[in-house]
Amino acid sequence: MPPIASATPQMRALSARTPWGALAIIVLGVAIQAMGQQICDNSWLILFAERVYEGATPYVDITDPNLPATWLIYMPAVVLAKASGLRAEAFVVAEMLALTLASGLFTTRILRAGGLLADLDYGAARAVFLFASLIVWGANFGQREHFAVLFLLPMLALCAARAAGAPVAARDAILAGVLAAAAVCIKPFYALPLGLPILAVIAVRRAPRAALHPENFAAALAAAFYYAAITKLTPAYFSIEMPQLLTVYLAGRYPLSVILTRPMVPYLALAFGMLAALLWRRRDPRVLMLTASAAGFFITYVAQGKMSFNHALPAIHLVVVAFGVEYARRRAEAPDAAAVFLRRFAAPIFALAPVFGLIHLNLLGMEPYPGLRQAVARLAPARPAIGAIVESFSIAFPLVRRLDGRWVGRASAIWGTDVGFFLLAQPSATPERKQRIAEVIHTQRAWLAEDLARGRPDVILVESATLRARELATPELAHALDGYRHAADASGVEIWLRAADLTPGGRFTKF
Repeated sequence: MPPIASATPQMRALSARTPWGALAIIVLGVAIQAMGQQICDNSWLILFAERVYEGATPYVDITDPNLPATWLIYMPAVVLAKASGLRAEAFVVAEMLALTLASGLFTTRILRAGGLLADLDYGAARAVFLFASLIVWGANFGQREHFAVLFLLPMLALCAARAAGAPVAARDAILAGVLAAAAVCIKPFYALPLGLPILAVIAVRRAPRAALHPENFAAALAAAFYYAAITKLTPAYFSIEMPQLLTVYLAGRYPLSVILTRPMVPYLALAFGMLAALLWRRRDPRVLMLTASAAGFFITYVAQGKMSFNHALPAIHLVVVAFGVEYARRRAEAPDAAAVFLRRFAAPIFALAPVFGLIHLNLLGMEPYPGLRQAVARLAPARPAIGAIVESFSIAFPLVRRLDGRWVGRASAIWGTDVGFFLLAQPSATPERKQRIAEVIHTQRAWLAEDLARGRPDVILVESATLRARELATPELAHALDGYRHAADASGVEIWLRAADLTPGGRFTKF
């Protein structure tokens, strides 16, 4: 690795400037979140955490294919909301802001201790980090992937220090390792974005013993402890949810040829190409570790096969930071040349990144099903109990939470039917596999029928007339809408109300 330059008076002056730009980015990030709403994934997992906080047994009374860490990360916001009477969604934004600042400060501490900030315009690097953390995520702000990349950043700084042969305090190494393990606890896939930078350290140092550092042992032990603990604390996940996860959810992947058509793929391919060229000319350990981890996140995006924007955003986040580090180094070294680099290369990367975070949904106040929430609010009683016969849980969430409603159901949707029918149609499906898929479909339908019969919600949302016809033709859901009447449609979604609650001729407006 090339030596890191010592700080010059000009660099120290740049770093000493009042961080008005950083403060402006923080204010802008909070304002953007105030303009929108928590995306369906967050909204559902916040509700999951609330139910558990209130005494529900996870994966029995309320269930989801995701591991416990995916809803535990929202528990601090839920606890604060319960204590204050404010909405948990507001505390999620505060939680992400606190995590951003904590991750950034800890990363800075590791880099500064290793002398890896001396050649940077720190103010520029800080601004890009805050932009990536608070603006790029847009409508996906607070997603579990957002947590994961912020948990991982201090470890990337530590790997850069190891590659440069810089000193690292043992306590910092252990804490960085534990934080990195938190990312792997959210998704096992994220062992790859953690592992690739460690392999990069081994390659740079040309010694396998470079892997035998305390942070790696801390990460492995923390992750192992978590997975051992949840087998004891949430056994229902492994006995009830995991068979469905393995049979249907993980198997329901889009073909690679389709995944690669998503717009973030050429964006990331171009960005990786430019970063590779930069690393060929100057193997900056900071840029190398950010690029290696971003490549790991990109591979996990492809491996998951869901084509979801949030699955690719950690890679985009780290790519933006990598370009920011390169720009900050050039700015401290030769400001005029840095301006050219920013204009020709970095600025397009920065400008396009928030598009993949779907920032326009927040800026325009868009909802996934326009008019649906307003229709339910007009037709239903205040704080309604809401159930749904839907395959896409984005229909019910965040609608339920925005209406201060009560969700009637243990699952967010009958997601197993949507994916299950796709898998049943595959030529490669064996009779044994078809039987397991059919069992998942039956189980989810039976859960929904039981929940609706027991909960008797004020409102039942039905995804479409086609889905209603199919599901009510099954023995499990044949009587799901008994006692309800079709009151209205909004954005193609049917709204069913209890017949006894309807006034004659009063509440059957077609939207």
